[in-house]
Amino acid sequence: MTNPNPCVLVVDDSPTVQQQLAAELQTLGFRVIATDCAETGLELLLNHSFDLALVDYQLPGHDGLWLIEQARAKFYALPCMLLTVHRSVEVAVTATQLGAPYVLKPLKEGELWIAIQQAHAFQKLYQQRVEAAAD
Repeated sequence: MTNPNPCVLVVDDSPTVQQQLAAELQTLGFRVIATDCAETGLELLLNHSFDLALVDYQLPGHDGLWLIEQARAKFYALPCMLLTVHRSVEVAVTATQLGAPYVLKPLKEGELWIAIQQAHAFQKLYQQRVEAAAD
């Protein structure tokens, strides 16, 4: 992230998880905007500039995969990460196909930074795949 004050969108329906992620992200130097549903998350993506999106899988209304798919359609270069407490091969495969690492919650201390690096690596691979398909 080259932005000197990078901003992260956190989408999780748990206020506690939002607060925990925001606190850790802020100690890492990120600004944070949080919401509790995919629809509001999409609205925020359309109206603000983000450097990363951390999205919970289970949300009221549309799920996190829906939001990541919408983000990919509009901002394919935005690194995204799917967070979940549910182990599912199908969800993990779909997230990976969308270029978003599948990360199990709760994250242990120090794991968030590793997951952010992983999201950027996935994004580079996803972007290469999209660009190759366009050629």
